[in-house]
Amino acid sequence: MKAKKLLVVLCAAVMCLSLGILGACSHEHDWSAWKVTTAATCTEKGVETRECDCGETETRDIAALGHDWGAWTLSADGSAYTRACKRDKCTATESKEAGSSAEVPVIADSEVKFGEAVISGGYVKITKDMTLNAQLINAALEANRTAPKGDGTAEQADEAFVPAPIFIDLGGKTLTVSDEIDTSVIIAGGQQVTISNGTLVANNTNAAQNASFWVGAGSSITFDGLDINVLNTLIGPDGENARVNIVDCVIESEKGGYIVATNAGSQENYGVDINISGSTLTAKVGMPVCMNVGGTLDISDSVINGDGQGILVRAGTANLTNVDINVTVAASYWYMFETSMKFLSNPAGWQSGNMVAYGALIVGDTNGSAYNASAIVTVNGGSINCVAADGETVPAEQLFAVYAVQLNGGDGEDAYVSEITFSGDVEISGQVINFNNTAEITGLDDSVTVLGKWDGEKFVEYQAPADEEEAA
Repeated sequence: MKAKKLLVVLCAAVMCLSLGILGACSHEHDWSAWKVTTAATCTEKGVETRECDCGETETRDIAALGHDWGAWTLSADGSAYTRACKRDKCTATESKEAGSSAEVPVIADSEVKFGEAVISGGYVKITKDMTLNAQLINAALEANRTAPKGDGTAEQADEAFVPAPIFIDLGGKTLTVSDEIDTSVIIAGGQQVTISNGTLVANNTNAAQNASFWVGAGSSITFDGLDINVLNTLIGPDGENARVNIVDCVIESEKGGYIVATNAGSQENYGVDINISGSTLTAKVGMPVCMNVGGTLDISDSVINGDGQGILVRAGTANLTNVDINVTVAASYWYMFETSMKFLSNPAGWQSGNMVAYGALIVGDTNGSAYNASAIVTVNGGSINCVAADGETVPAEQLFAVYAVQLNGGDGEDAYVSEITFSGDVEISGQVINFNNTAEITGLDDSVTVLGKWDGEKFVEYQAPADEEEAA
């Protein structure tokens, strides 16, 4: 067949020559298949060629392949992500700063994958509702904050190691920390953990004094865009630069305790930083926010709903901007009538935890050995409301919007003080108490009467004793 084709071509050529018109002659090429003559690489074009039986050839470009990138991996210090091309003989790598909006999350759809992702750090996304126990989560967190082996013979110095930050995207799903094991999720050793975008159910602690999430010195937890339901206390930050961020969340505590609470058991627990913005915190039984150590509490554009108590600042600096504090008091409130007379007539009887006067905003303390810092509060805008619970009868003189006191330790310039400064338009529903004029309250509207002296049945305006007047 090939010889016959060649004969036809030769005959056509002879005919063209005899007519003197070879320059105008043509035939339909019978091209071979394209063959790669120069292979394309990730960055360079390739070439492929085909031939006709008449001896003519054609070439065309092959587009560069582009890199076949592997997964992003986070550096040991948590500062950058790196990925490498997987193509043979290509050594290209690419890096970007950690925290970039272009992060590619690790998909965690099982307990094992979740644990592995937390250990490695970086962005983790769950794709279905998951239930995990605190012990499993803690094992992964501990591995995340453990320094890897250095040269194979010795472990790196702990102080030189920075755990890879962990970003957990719930992807609209529900993550439940189960009550299978009664223990806190522990974030420590400089870890930075963020949980966002979904529903979090924290059932892992059954005692109010044990927080579902415990945050140690130099570490942080951020809850962002979550609906959170917790049995008791949600977060307990302890130590210098222990940081809590609650952003655009709706949080409910079911049984009691607090939603956010510090621990004044040791001055090593001081120096915390708590930030709440755009959120609603509701404690169905108890107090949403307890600040009782030297540190900073910033709350803005939020709603705080409490049962009997709202925000307690026994010590530390609190800045409340456009915050609505709403507290309801029931006639059957568990310590209201049995012990409230002791609290009201002598705040020196205040005890640990939330065993203090009830009210929406409670500032100061009476114990110079347990709460070693001043209580400084600024209130800018918002509202402070203490009302009787629905269907309950509570005397108006026992509904405290603000209760301030300062009777505790320190001498001279080092003495602890309680101060509340109001600015902007602050709506107040309930009594404002400055016990025996021991705190400093400024900036209130003239229409608000500040009471301070307990006459045995109710608070009345404080009148300084004669010796105080003479001293003044």
